[in-house]
Amino acid sequence: MSLPDTTGASFERAWAAIERLAEQQNERAKKSDAEMEELRKRTAETQESQEKLTTAIYLLIDEIKEDIKDLRASRKRFDREMGKLSQRFGDIIEEIFKPNLAKKFKKLGFEFERENLRVKIESDGKIILELDIFLENGDSVMVVEVKSHPTERDVTELVNRIKRLREYLDARNDHRKIYGAIGGMKISRNVKEYTMVNGMYVIEPSGRSVRICETSSDFHASYW
Repeated sequence: MSLPDTTGASFERAWAAIERLAEQQNERAKKSDAEMEELRKRTAETQESQEKLTTAIYLLIDEIKEDIKDLRASRKRFDREMGKLSQRFGDIIEEIFKPNLAKKFKKLGFEFERENLRVKIESDGKIILELDIFLENGDSVMVVEVKSHPTERDVTELVNRIKRLREYLDARNDHRKIYGAIGGMKISRNVKEYTMVNGMYVIEPSGRSVRICETSSDFHASYW
């Protein structure tokens, strides 16, 4: 008894399986190609968006740079105008305090012969000190610092300035005594007391002129 020949059927099934496998692989390849194409498309879109974003950022940076330049230019103009305004205000205050100041100090025993405004002290071609009001004679000088609202720090700075002036005069064999005074449009009680503790005079407005504030009985004018 002979067995049935199944070779043909087996070959057909195998071939069908191969075709299905090939078809599946082809579909996968198509799907993979589509996915790759989509990925390339998205990558291109992302790159384009990135380039646009980068361009926008650089444009924004350029605008910011221009704004900063304009702001700096405006700040410089503002500083110049404020400087001019401050100078004019300082000039006005000094002009208020200067008239007859020597006569007022005469009542305290000082005989100043000359009054000078905005004195600049130079050394080796450089300005080392600027003094608002400078009263002097052959024996002594009075340095008056004028502020709108003097502070204790201004008083301390005046003392330091007088010390530098002392060094400057000594180096030139000028041994005149140096006295100090603080003038202000509005001076607090604490600043007045601090000034007098340092042995200096306080000058404040009085009517259309100024006056030298009264000192305590134990006040002694300091000199350097």
